[in-house]
Amino acid sequence: MSPGPLASILAVALAAAAAVLVSPREALATKDYAKKEGKDCGFCHISDKGSGPRTAKGREYEANGHQFGVKSWTNDANEQKYLRASSAIVAQWYGEASKLLEELAKDEKLPGGTALVDATRDRFKMFKGPWIRSAKKLLAKGDLGVPNALAFLAKLETQFPSTDEGKEAIQLLDGLAKDAKTKDAVANARAAEKARGLMLEGKTEFQLGHADKAKELLEKALADPHGKDFERDIREAIAALPPGK
Repeated sequence: MSPGPLASILAVALAAAAAVLVSPREALATKDYAKKEGKDCGFCHISDKGSGPRTAKGREYEANGHQFGVKSWTNDANEQKYLRASSAIVAQWYGEASKLLEELAKDEKLPGGTALVDATRDRFKMFKGPWIRSAKKLLAKGDLGVPNALAFLAKLETQFPSTDEGKEAIQLLDGLAKDAKTKDAVANARAAEKARGLMLEGKTEFQLGHADKAKELLEKALADPHGKDFERDIREAIAALPPGK
């Protein structure tokens, strides 16, 4: 795997945080831990100065008794699943990441892995609500707001179908598909989201270091007529692949 994807995955793991307040005594402890481990306070905390909410790595460190190098996963499969979830976040394939993290939340038992999963899952609470609210506001504007509303609804349908927001999005899309005025637009939005899904999967495979698989998926997305709205992003992703791949 190239350094770029690894750095991005690590950055995502460090960016996920839980809102945990600490006392002045804990702030002093933060500096002690940083000195002990030879790391900056920002490695385990959102703030570079330390204290405040912890990053995912900070949650893992705390759960493992304030130690690095402790086994955090019950098996290699769970560790690989978390790596894929982190890669999907970098690629903005939030539905895939959410699905994998839900599975890990049920399967993982070790404190370190559980802390990583919980901290990373926190960030997905922000997506579904705003998407459905934005879609409704756009639909309320009439014909002008329909195209963007459909994009939000198609994302919810594809990425979060089993959630309340996803189910509501599906109902709205099905209703609009029955209207002669919006029938074709709904079909196009759904097809475009499928093409975008190929792009996101391709980007995820790239983050995992699977260049051949990434190229296959990205070229498939590029060949899809409904992927034209994402052509620039797809071409940039293909250009980022290692030479000769």
